[in-house]
Order: sequence, then structure tokens, then C-alpha cells
Amino acid sequence: MNLSSLNLPNNIEMEKKLLSALLLKDGEVIPKVAAILEPDDFYRAEHKIIFRTITRVYFSGTPLDILAVEDKLQKTGELERVNRRYLFSLIDYEFSTARAEYHAKTIRVCWQNRTNKKT
Repeated sequence: MNLSSLNLPNNIEMEKKLLSALLLKDGEVIPKVAAILEPDDFYRAEHKIIFRTITRVYFSGTPLDILAVEDKLQKTGELERVNRRYLFSLIDYEFSTARAEYHAKTIRVCWQNRTNKKT
């Protein structure tokens, strides 16, 4: 079966909103979201990389902002895979953390549905 031809469940807009929300308020929602999601739960490869990097920066104790994420991506050689312009476009995507857990749960359900559809 060619998986690339399947219409796999995803919500790209919600992924963008969640990644943007994680960068707000010094990452205060990251522990709750990280308890729900794994990087592979994201549909887009760039989002997997960005989520993994945001959580690594946060849990390392480094103050979290977009420049810290960019620096970590640069050091790991993944900035080219993400595209700097795309990374910085996420800053203005969400202005609240209020629905971050809901978004995380929805992304997780999409991942579960993709996993079920692939089998």
C-alpha cells in the first residue's frame, strides 16, 4: 500500500497554533503538552523537529524564546530542514496558551487515527 496516496488525518493549522503557543509565557504549558504529545505525533516533519527542539530547550533550563530554539536547531544541524523563515512565522500564529492542552489532545487523536489507518 502506498501511504503517500492516503489522505491521512492531520490538522496542520492546529499544529502551528500549538507550536506558537509553546513559545508564549516562558513555555509554561510545555510540561502539560509534553505529557500528552511526542514529536512523532505531529504530521509535518518540520513540526516534529520544532516540537522536539522547543521541549529540549525548555527542559534544559535555558530561557525559552524563538532565538534559543533557532540556536539549538543551528547547533544540531536541523535549521535547514525547518527553514528559518518558517520557524519565525510561527511567532505570530497564536497569542494565547489557553487552548494548548486541547490542541495537543486533538493532534494526538489525529496521530492515533493515522496509525490506525496505516495498519
